Amino acid sequence: MPVIGGINITDKGKEFLERHYMIGQINIDVIFNSLTEAEVIQQIRIFGKLIENVEGMSGKILTAVHSNMDASWSRVAASII
Repeated sequence: MPVIGGINITDKGKEFLERHYMIGQINIDVIFNSLTEAEVIQQIRIFGKLIENVEGMSGKILTAVHSNMDASWSRVAASII
């Protein structure tokens, strides 16, 4: 099974990608056609920052959830005592 970009893909999937490779390029051309090179570079930087933010988000959410759970259990324990 071929590996493309770290993803295992079947031979049939590889054939599909080879047949339709131009779809991605068409999408890029349509979306970014009206932007200048400077604007595209700025978008790349902005998307990079957004990706960095998203990468740390799950850890922050888990910390908040655990903190809320600890506080909830403390209130429950205090009401029982």
